Amino acid sequence: MTSDLTWLSKAVTCRRIDDPDEALQLLDQFLPVYRIVNREAPYLEDENDVQAFASSWPRRVGQPGFRLALAEVDGQAVGYGFGHQLVVNTRWWKGATGPLDVDTAEVPGRTFAVIEFAVLAEFRRQGIGHRLHALLLSPSTEERVTLLVRTEDEAAPARALYAGLGYRRVGEITPFEGAPTYAAMVRDRES
Repeated sequence: MTSDLTWLSKAVTCRRIDDPDEALQLLDQFLPVYRIVNREAPYLEDENDVQAFASSWPRRVGQPGFRLALAEVDGQAVGYGFGHQLVVNTRWWKGATGPLDVDTAEVPGRTFAVIEFAVLAEFRRQGIGHRLHALLLSPSTEERVTLLVRTEDEAAPARALYAGLGYRRVGEITPFEGAPTYAAMVRDRES
């Protein structure tokens, strides 16, 4: 699945990759985007965090229903998003700081989780994020989609983007001790 979009004389090509073997080979393509975006506030990740992400990539692409969406200009990645289906014994909903306004029981294929989503700053507000999101979710068979987004002020634009895409905040989650707090957001498939 591919689409070409043009802004400011730059052709942006977006494509979706469902094949885990192909996705494994693409890590080096989009890892620079991960590195740049995750150095920004509120993430403030360092090279150890980048290497931890890279080391986890084989496990991530092996998850059920894995999908990667990639945005490129002249063969260089400018954005990406990926996710997979939640499994029955998922830890996704663990660490809630209060009641969650959502059914957290999972069955195979019920929920698609957007794990990472990033667009380089100079390519934001041009519709690339919307296109990547659409590629991740279409076609899909899951009943709903979920994601976690940071609660700090610097993440307000991301929360607004997701609300505009039909996500609703269902509570907050601190997934493990020492982790930041995330807003848990859910969108029904019909959205």
